Amino acid sequence: KLYINGTLKRTGDMGGTGNVIQNPSNSSAEVMIGADLGTPPSGAAEHTACSMDEVAIWDAALDANNITAIYNNGLAGLDLTSASGNYNTQGDLQAYWKFEEGTGTSVADSSSNSNTATLVNGPTWSTNTSG
Repeated sequence: KLYINGTLKRTGDMGGTGNVIQNPSNSSAEVMIGADLGTPPSGAAEHTACSMDEVAIWDAALDANNITAIYNNGLAGLDLTSASGNYNTQGDLQAYWKFEEGTGTSVADSSSNSNTATLVNGPTWSTNTSG
């Protein structure tokens, strides 16, 4: 399930067809965020023009209480690596990128899994917090 700002946007299983979340055809890009991988035969990625902050991936579905707890903490933030209130899925957290570096082409993983993200296509850093 893919949630954006607390709203369910897509559901599906890995490897499905149609409007689902799929494995990328490019095996060197295990996870691509902010791009549509395109349609065969070209498979060309179309990168989105957007702002991102606080991206996390879990290996289990979060229930409504967990999604609400994360969303309601907003910019004040919630430490996704430890339990807090109705948030209790910290053990399923696989990657957590806060985007706090401000420069460069990589983003540190704040989970304990060392999944450093590589930024591609020349994104720019911003301190803009408007939605």
